[in-house]
Amino acid sequence: MQAIRSPRKPPNICPSCWNGPVRAQYGLLGDPLECRAAPEDPSPTWSGGYAYSVSPAALLFRACFGCVWCGFLIRYFRAQTYKDLEWPTSRGPLQIRVGSMDYADELRDESYCAVIFTIVVNGWHDSPPYVYTTADDPAAAWIRGRARIVDMGSPRALRMAKACVDQCVRDHPRCREPSIYASDSSPLPTRLIDCTNPNRPRIIRTTPSMRGVYVALSYVWGSPQPHRTTLANLGVYTRDGINLAGLPQTICDAIHVTRALGVSFLWIDSLCIVQDSQEDKNHELKGMRDVYRHAYCTIDAASARAVSEGFLQDRRPLAPVATLPFVCPQSSLKPPRIGTLYLTGVGADGIQDHRDIWTTIEPGTSHTRQRAWCLQETLLSRRSLIYAAETLQLRCQTCTQNVGGAMIDDHPSSEPHRLPDSVFHSGSQAVHGTQAWADVRRAWCEIIRDYSARDVSYATDKFTACAGLAELFAPALGADYLAGLWRDELLLHSLMWWRHNSLQRMPKARRATPYRAPSWSWASLDDAVSWHEDSWTTATERERLAEVVSCTVVLKDKSLPFGEVTGGSVVLRAPIFSCERHPEYDRYLRLTRASATNAHQSCETDCTSSTSIGHFEAVMDTEDDATVQELWIVPFWRGPSIYTGPVIETAGLVLAREYGLADRECSGADARRTVYRRVGMFFSSPVSELGWEGEMPHAVEIEVV
Repeated sequence: MQAIRSPRKPPNICPSCWNGPVRAQYGLLGDPLECRAAPEDPSPTWSGGYAYSVSPAALLFRACFGCVWCGFLIRYFRAQTYKDLEWPTSRGPLQIRVGSMDYADELRDESYCAVIFTIVVNGWHDSPPYVYTTADDPAAAWIRGRARIVDMGSPRALRMAKACVDQCVRDHPRCREPSIYASDSSPLPTRLIDCTNPNRPRIIRTTPSMRGVYVALSYVWGSPQPHRTTLANLGVYTRDGINLAGLPQTICDAIHVTRALGVSFLWIDSLCIVQDSQEDKNHELKGMRDVYRHAYCTIDAASARAVSEGFLQDRRPLAPVATLPFVCPQSSLKPPRIGTLYLTGVGADGIQDHRDIWTTIEPGTSHTRQRAWCLQETLLSRRSLIYAAETLQLRCQTCTQNVGGAMIDDHPSSEPHRLPDSVFHSGSQAVHGTQAWADVRRAWCEIIRDYSARDVSYATDKFTACAGLAELFAPALGADYLAGLWRDELLLHSLMWWRHNSLQRMPKARRATPYRAPSWSWASLDDAVSWHEDSWTTATERERLAEVVSCTVVLKDKSLPFGEVTGGSVVLRAPIFSCERHPEYDRYLRLTRASATNAHQSCETDCTSSTSIGHFEAVMDTEDDATVQELWIVPFWRGPSIYTGPVIETAGLVLAREYGLADRECSGADARRTVYRRVGMFFSSPVSELGWEGEMPHAVEIEVV
């Protein structure tokens, strides 16, 4: 029987490493690494991968004589923060285990190994290096990772981008046209840029019956655009075309990418909307939702801070810190082929930071992630080519991937949440109380958490810039839209938003001026807002202490039901108590026996000598609200908290009198109701300290504006 010949050892690998981790493919093709550790056991036990031991002295010796694997390990160890590892003074052997972690199962299939390469030393591991190879290397059949695309505008990169888009169109059912139309015959916006002649693009006006394919652009203006379409130049742009030399670089780049995708038409807001015509703006705003939903693809110029910068510049390439041989598995009597692996991203000592490798689009490096308008442009798009600060990505309703095959951390926390399919595809209304309905409701909450943290150039755009999303959610929820909230059974919980940055000692946010929204709407603040998760998951376990009697908003333009508002109020029936600020802790309010027994009385009553019977942690909405002295609390519910288990707590709103408005006529038993404005929210100490275990005081009608 003929013996299988062994591959020849490369000169830059020592014999020990060649016969150990290298011949074992660095544990990448074996069982995934798995850690077992009991809570009381500080020493974890590992299995899987490939394990061996080596002394620090031997590692140094072999590295000095040119072993690239030993040299890489030394650099890697010095860059990490392993417990119980003193390098290089430790005399005991280093217990090393290498392989891929099991948490990368979604990156594995029968032909590829998980490439989140993990190195465990003496039971501890830290930031994983990134391992990749080239597409034409023998190791490519087993190693999925590739180098990032950095030559954004090259023919090669544009071909790969088109291939990714084509694959999404062909293979992703979730990303197909969310309507009765075929993907190659979508309804067209009112105007488009005809890029058939990319050196002389021109504006065309469509008709309602026209169908076709177009690309949309999502970008940051960053500065005035003198080239924008106006009533004065619309005729010239339509008849003679647009002088390419007068267009900013981002728009020129978008035209170039559109043609590379094989598409002739492009939609850009500054050119396809007449910018000095309010009538045209209002008309186009009504159809903004469909512009991005029906686009074949959206180009996301994430790396450009302003329209003048462009987005096709070359990016910083990966800098491999080690080039290693990879022994490909044998399939015949021939010697195994030797491929090449590249390692990078291990943190310190001049080695590229691993966080640059695995993240998708961090808000600090993606300028479209900071702009309010761009959120709905991302979420409404079937697929987006994202020209990020580090590389080129495709984000669709199915997944996010780096064009060219570089690995990516497609984790929900690393990018904007995707719309539920029932919303994205404009399906039937979700049944209230079902999981599908809860998922839609929670998705809106997550969107507002992201959206409220973004910037708008004009305060009046707060509702307009998310109107397309609200219009899409309305049929799925089957509820009226109320200045950013919804008229449903969770409206009371929706009123309990809080400033996301409330852990700061003093609020920094301010109410929008001029008036933009009622005080009970999150849109009244220029700050990020959030909701406690248990507002949605445990609402049925709580006793409701308040009810919404009515809620109304006044629209600026009745033809834009998801647009600007000029007023609004919510009428509540609930118990209400005056309270005072805690004399020692500015984040706390205090309920006294005097205020607890004088519900709905003016807090001008002297309570300075009253006995404190409980305190509340208050999250005030703005810096100005933090100085208001006359305060009232309205408990919304009481019940167990997910944080304190069986301890019964209560929570609700903090209000102040709105002295500019007279008391209103009341429809109930109360003769009149007092008008308040929201200034914050509160969480209570256990209700047993407040005397609130039994029946609550008489509920009254109050109005919040």
